[in-house]
Amino acid sequence: TIHQYQLYLYNSPATKTSAGKQGLSLENQYARLVPVKAFFRWLVKKDYFLYDPAASLQLPRIKKNLPKGIMSKKEINRVLNQPDPETSLGLRDKAILELLYSTGIRNTELRNLTIFDANIIHGELRINQGKGGKDRVVPIGEIATQYLQTYLREGRPKLVKGKEENNILFVSINGKQLTAACLVW
Repeated sequence: TIHQYQLYLYNSPATKTSAGKQGLSLENQYARLVPVKAFFRWLVKKDYFLYDPAASLQLPRIKKNLPKGIMSKKEINRVLNQPDPETSLGLRDKAILELLYSTGIRNTELRNLTIFDANIIHGELRINQGKGGKDRVVPIGEIATQYLQTYLREGRPKLVKGKEENNILFVSINGKQLTAACLVW
């Protein structure tokens, strides 16, 4: 019955596909089959069924589209030029933006960086426990490396001065680890 339902969704006369075939989109089929699988999994977990009849049900593979809201070069440059690198906080923010732009690392990954994760000599950044709990090394672009080096030499010491020394790479105004709210410009 479950497989017949899946065939029904595939051959459903609800829409016409671009190839002229009748049938629901893969996304629509997926959205209708996932609750069926979850329901049977729940029934087995609650001991209403001895086995899961939907366990062998293959869900349609849906394609993942790239994001559509990509900034233009002019917009990127406008964002990158917002911080004032003449101040400690501006230098920190400039290094953060250049590093995010250069490496493509995630917000959480950036906030968890320590001073030992940045290898300025080799232009590399070690990401520990990134997405999926995986470690990786990513290259840093020249401009980001320059701002990171300047931040470490001039900006960071002023932000942690007189406070408890920590190994967090990017610190807040009080010398502590940045929070997600700090990175909302």
